[in-house]
Amino acid sequence: MNKDTNQEAEEWIKSQYYSIYKFLVNREYELSLTRPKKSKGLYKRDDQGDYWWELRSCNYMDDFYKQKLVWTPVNSEYRFCIVPEKYFINNSLFMITGQQLELLCAFLNSKLFRAYFELLLSNGNYAYGSRDFFKDVPIVKESIYSNSLISMVKEIYTEKVNLEDITSKIDSIIYKIYDLSESEKEYIENNYK
Repeated sequence: MNKDTNQEAEEWIKSQYYSIYKFLVNREYELSLTRPKKSKGLYKRDDQGDYWWELRSCNYMDDFYKQKLVWTPVNSEYRFCIVPEKYFINNSLFMITGQQLELLCAFLNSKLFRAYFELLLSNGNYAYGSRDFFKDVPIVKESIYSNSLISMVKEIYTEKVNLEDITSKIDSIIYKIYDLSESEKEYIENNYK
């Protein structure tokens, strides 16, 4: 960062919010007296924005205005749903924005993926449900069934449908995509809700 820009910004925050600025400067000084040398303090943190007084940069702020796929983070049985654009969520949910959220919702709510998540978690791995947990989930991004899955999920959100029937159809398509054998399908159907 340009030193002059940083000094101008610090002068601005000092002039606009003097009491907060003074508190933060004094707090940093107090912390520096007892802080172990490896600690970062207020001035050097992993989660800060462009300047030392900013909590974080919030480059993702516009994502809250978009349609998003959300899920609860602390639960061994994950459930996913679509939240329309311009609806906001609090910090008890995780979210993903982007393309084909309905397709992702279909996969992640399927019995196959519930079985997959349970297998991952049964090894004693603690999973908070964060991006790191889901980043390597083996989702097939393109298939001849993609449009059908997207349509079915949209149908769930727009019409009165028999949820059990439509989720059963989604599960059947996902079994085809992953080429499960009859015995594998039967095992999942009998052991996962």
